[in-house]
Amino acid sequence: MRLRGRTVVLGRAERLVALLAASSLGACAGKGSGACATKVTPEVCETPANLRGVEPVLETRVVAPAPQLVPEPLIDGRYVQTARTRYCEQDYQPLLEQGGNVQAVTEISGCVLRSTIVAAGEQPLVFVLTFRYAADGTLDVTPACSGDKTPVLGRQYGFDGTTLQFPSSSDESDSDGLLHTCERIDSFELR
Repeated sequence: MRLRGRTVVLGRAERLVALLAASSLGACAGKGSGACATKVTPEVCETPANLRGVEPVLETRVVAPAPQLVPEPLIDGRYVQTARTRYCEQDYQPLLEQGGNVQAVTEISGCVLRSTIVAAGEQPLVFVLTFRYAADGTLDVTPACSGDKTPVLGRQYGFDGTTLQFPSSSDESDSDGLLHTCERIDSFELR
């Protein structure tokens, strides 16, 4: 790579971040902007992020309502998963087993978001999405690597300048076999 007349040698991780950055040259503007105009290279889709410094996170369960997420514009960078919390109703009696360990990194460059997730004993999964800010404070995301390019509209998220959060809802069985709707929030710290 040449930088102001100097040659710089990049390692594998730095090359992938550079590719990710180069892939997002059509970066999204502010909230309510149009679709992301970018081309993601196959190498970005096929290569997992470097998990250096990423500790496994064990899911915790909390009997409380999920916190409100405040969606601020995202900042380019590398985000390391620091928590996975499942919030359930007040009368929810959780089963004794906990969710398994997971390691995850989310990288953001322009309007490209790449997540690498490794569950205990499994191979890394890589998800690459392009996104735009919707007027209602959510993200409209489109898969960038799979054959299915159908956008997902209204993906909720939270960001406060350093912590990025993604919620997902699910039905959970309690110790009495009753179903409860729970919300899991995956939290990532900018590093």
